[in-house]
Amino acid sequence: GKEAEGKDPGSTRGVRDMEGYLRGSQRARAQQQARQRQAPDEFALRQARGEARRAAEASASGEEEERWAAMGGRVAGHGWRGAVLVAESDARQGLPAVEALVAEGFAVLVALDGPSALQATRSNEFSCALVATDLPAIGGVEATRILRQREQGVGGASSGEGHPPPRLPVVAFTAETGPEDL
Repeated sequence: GKEAEGKDPGSTRGVRDMEGYLRGSQRARAQQQARQRQAPDEFALRQARGEARRAAEASASGEEEERWAAMGGRVAGHGWRGAVLVAESDARQGLPAVEALVAEGFAVLVALDGPSALQATRSNEFSCALVATDLPAIGGVEATRILRQREQGVGGASSGEGHPPPRLPVVAFTAETGPEDL
């Protein structure tokens, strides 16, 4: 058979699987772009309806919080565009961000509190970080301050040749809307 000819029957299957995956991914992007080319109001309305329906379904079952808790410390997505840290303790805020980033080709690591977010930045390289201001244990603003000190070499190790590590872009966000919350 094929093994006698010196060919591994599984070697071409992996290539075919990857080609199929890439074609499916390209097809999904093309379909998404086609939907976006529809009248912008129609696209936005469809998207809002879908998000509202998914949020209502998840809230009704409690599934959203369970899914979010299970994502803590785990990577979602394949990351052909890079990796993003999402530091958020509330599933209602975090899940839509993770889903959107994964859909755009990013790998996403979820941290549910400030200490987890800081640990993640020590052991992973990220394209950017989305950090909630109201994280438990260490808030997002304080976690960012600690990260910046570490990047400057204050109280932390620098990269191997005495240079500080590159500065991680951090986007802070909050669900609160009052002026005192900003």
